Amino acid sequence: MTITNDGAYAMRMSLFRDKGWENRGKWGPRAYSFLGLNYRMNELTAAVGIAQLAKMERVVRRRRMLGDLLTRSIRDIGGILPAPVAPGAAHSYWCYPFAMPGFDAERFVKALRKEGVPAGWGYTGKPIYLCHAALTEKKTFGKSGYPFVGPAGATAPSYREGLCPVAERTLSQLGVIWFNENWTARDIRAAAGAIRRAAATHRR
Repeated sequence: MTITNDGAYAMRMSLFRDKGWENRGKWGPRAYSFLGLNYRMNELTAAVGIAQLAKMERVVRRRRMLGDLLTRSIRDIGGILPAPVAPGAAHSYWCYPFAMPGFDAERFVKALRKEGVPAGWGYTGKPIYLCHAALTEKKTFGKSGYPFVGPAGATAPSYREGLCPVAERTLSQLGVIWFNENWTARDIRAAAGAIRRAAATHRR
């Protein structure tokens, strides 16, 4: 879902999800003003979306309370950087990311999982451009190679290790806790306790 208060943007996005079909519902030959996609939502999906929107404020408020509690519970642990929140903003915590520059992040997360904390290491493990065969091995449309091949002499894009070194380093130090709005404050404190115990035994 995308929200805008700009009428021109709204029209452009609406056309983009409907193949650029500009004269839909009007008499005469179809007119496609640009290359768009066929992302029209069906009624069932829309009905589910409306039901979910009714819960959104409550769910986000609850997740925010739990995520903020976890931050307060672990921010004094050396070598652990809790989920950052930009000044003037609030986090929705669809998951809880935290950095562990002072630890072997993979071993740390395995220790959390042994204690029953639903944690993951590195989020995607590597940046998408390194773990997506369509990019790294140029596996796209049949044998065409498109869009990795172009006119003669054109520079072909290359997705390789070291392309975005900061992202790669950050992911290698990242842990993620997959909590949800049904957790209790007690669950959060238990997760914080597991983080504290792992920090005591898995420092580099």
